[in-house]
Amino acid sequence: MRILFLDWGCFGKPEAIQAMESMHHRVYPFMHEDYQCQHSDAFVKAACDYIKSHRIDTCFSFNYYPVMADAAHEMNVRYVSFLYDSPYVYIYARNLSYETNHVFVFDGGLADELIAAGHT
Repeated sequence: MRILFLDWGCFGKPEAIQAMESMHHRVYPFMHEDYQCQHSDAFVKAACDYIKSHRIDTCFSFNYYPVMADAAHEMNVRYVSFLYDSPYVYIYARNLSYETNHVFVFDGGLADELIAAGHT
């Protein structure tokens, strides 16, 4: 699998990349200054271009970023995010319900809340 890894100063980045590579996945770090924006045409365009040029199968990030979700959705590729901050306001973004999103949370209460809201 070819994985775009949203590259920001997150904890666990080297370990996550090493784990992915140990499973014979190719990891492609991607960074853009607008990664924390709720909406950014510049981010989406850059990410979509990157996804195309590297033939990405899956996008991954620690925490959920709406602009990454927009790009993955536009390109019809999976976006896997592992939420490790709580509370985390971006989890209430308008685009959380995209079918391309796969969001994992550690907080059982938040998981119950998201499931009750129809996010499975």
